Amino acid sequence: VQGDEAAKQIVRGIERLDRLPSDRTPDLLIVGRGGGSVQDLQPFNEEIVARAIFASRIPVISAVGHETDTSIADLVADLRAATPSAAAEAVAPDGDALAARLAALRQRLGRGLAGQARTRRWRLDRARENLSAGARRVLDARGRRMQRARLGMSQAMQGRILREGARLKGAAAAMEALSPLSTLARGYAVPLDEDGRLMRGIRDFAPAERFRLRVVDGSVPCSVAGEPAADEVGVGDGS
Repeated sequence: VQGDEAAKQIVRGIERLDRLPSDRTPDLLIVGRGGGSVQDLQPFNEEIVARAIFASRIPVISAVGHETDTSIADLVADLRAATPSAAAEAVAPDGDALAARLAALRQRLGRGLAGQARTRRWRLDRARENLSAGARRVLDARGRRMQRARLGMSQAMQGRILREGARLKGAAAAMEALSPLSTLARGYAVPLDEDGRLMRGIRDFAPAERFRLRVVDGSVPCSVAGEPAADEVGVGDGS
């Protein structure tokens, strides 16, 4: 990887591996060399090398020179490693270190999920409280409306009962005034023949005619004594 033909050799190596069948294609390529002078690292600054790395369908790690060295190959590769040893570590990391990193990530993930769960639980509790408070307000408002409606209905029913009671009392008083019993209570009596027909005039009272005299608290059996006259009506002693 140094000298006048180095750049072409590097390109041929990349292209040869890139043309392998899919079942033989490597997972990645490491293009690099150890430390050296600027002239030694010059092949990795050649355009043909940069284009070959960029066109490779296989991922490329560039590991050229010492940690402080930077080449064009480093800029176009998929990953830049400070040294070939660093490239090897990136390809095959230490198992214990990787396990420790995975454990740390697992802990971070667990803490993050627990924090999200607490946050969402807090939001859910707040939403439940707000919903409960809103439902209580709605129920209280509806309860007050129902109470007002119930009171209005009760007052309306009481008013109607009073009006209907007054109307019935008035009708009862009118009926009482028209009732024959009211007339009888004022001292009048009504003569009825034995068949219960009303005896209106003196022609209905024949001598010795038996009849009943209807008074307010019952009836009195009577008979006609003598000849009835237009200006005088004889009434028996009730025997």
